[in-house]
Amino acid sequence: MKKPQAYEKWLKAHTTFAKVSGCLFLILAFGLFINIYGLAAGTFMAFIFLMTGASLIIILKPLQLINYKNVITIFIVALMVEILIK
Repeated sequence: MKKPQAYEKWLKAHTTFAKVSGCLFLILAFGLFINIYGLAAGTFMAFIFLMTGASLIIILKPLQLINYKNVITIFIVALMVEILIK
């Protein structure tokens, strides 16, 4: 079993902050989807993204493929592709 990272220890020590900030980010994301795509389509897309992300975590976590370095790398690559497409 791997050793927990410093931010994991901090989040475990501050569970209330982690839960509140996670809920606020989720509400913010849902609000942005609804604002951009409208009420019905935004809600539908937000739930699809939420289910897709949760499914990927369930599939990839046992394989130890999810860590902060991989997530940051994927985010940067996706951001660069998005910038280059525009």
